[in-house]
Amino acid sequence: MPPNRARFLLRGRVRIINLWRPIKHPVEDCPLAICDGSTVTADDLVECDSIHAQGRRMFGLIPYRPGFRWYYMSRQEPNQVLLFKNYDSKEDVNAKCIEIYRFLAGA
Repeated sequence: MPPNRARFLLRGRVRIINLWRPIKHPVEDCPLAICDGSTVTADDLVECDSIHAQGRRMFGLIPYRPGFRWYYMSRQEPNQVLLFKNYDSKEDVNAKCIEIYRFLAGA
C-alpha cells in the first residue's frame, strides 16, 4: 500500500472485522472460541514477537484469567457465518480487541 494511502486510512477510525465459516463440512473437532472483548482490559494484553523468515512482527496475546466470557458455535455449518471484530482504534468502545482460539471439542 502506498504510504500516502496508509496515512489517509489511519486518519480515522480503524476496525478489523473477521468473517469465519467452514468451507466444506460442519466443524466437529476444533471449533473457534471467541473471548467477549468487553471482558478484556488493556492490562490483559501481553505483547509478543513472531519471528519468521520474512522478519519480525509484533502481536498481542491475552493469557487466561477468571472473568473472561467465552463463546463458540457447536457444529458450525458452512451456511452459518460468524462475524466478529478483532480490533477497534476508537478509545471509548466496550471491546477494543478480542481473543480467538481453536480448541479440541470434548477435551
